[in-house]
Amino acid sequence: MSMNKLVSLLCLIGIIFTNMAMAQNESNSELEVSQTETTERSEAYYLVFPNQYYVSVGANYLLPSDDRASKNPIEPSMNLMFGMDLAPSWGLEFNYLTKAKFDFHNIELSYNQWELTGRYTHELNSRWGVYSRFGLAKWDLDKHYPADPHFSDSRSSDGFAFIGELGGSYALSPKLGVDFGYAIVPKLGKGSTGELTMHRLNISLSWKFGFNEKTFFMKEKN
Repeated sequence: MSMNKLVSLLCLIGIIFTNMAMAQNESNSELEVSQTETTERSEAYYLVFPNQYYVSVGANYLLPSDDRASKNPIEPSMNLMFGMDLAPSWGLEFNYLTKAKFDFHNIELSYNQWELTGRYTHELNSRWGVYSRFGLAKWDLDKHYPADPHFSDSRSSDGFAFIGELGGSYALSPKLGVDFGYAIVPKLGKGSTGELTMHRLNISLSWKFGFNEKTFFMKEKN
């Protein structure tokens, strides 16, 4: 084979391979664009339900401050709570405080309360943390007065008030923990029962549990 024919054959082979390489690159580019479009089309909005919950039972010391009482007694009470984790540091809690009865010497008071609060927890280390709770309290008051010509035998009122709480937490295990804190509910009561501020010291034991996370498709992103 002559030198000219050999050179021509090598040039032809080079042109063929060059065209094949260009075609492969175009094919890869088209595939990447297609995959990108598919990925974009697959992005969507989803509704995700929390899968971590906790329940707790607590013991409380209630310290009411009553503007119509001659003394301010201290009484124990219990509370039951159900909570859910909305995020690693945030939770939503439903708390029920059992009825407590106070003897103010000249007034007998019955009091109970429901609470809906948000909770923020800051972990100091693997076991210790601090928390705050703020929200709304639904309260019920019943006051019974001794025989007095100026008052009827009893007065009742109910309503809503702000509740705030600060405290600490300690993890006994990944599922069990202890909370201890101080809470205040100001301006309880109305005209017929007078104004009352409730202070509360509490300690509670909580247990965490969870389920598989539930995700529901809402709509695709534009």
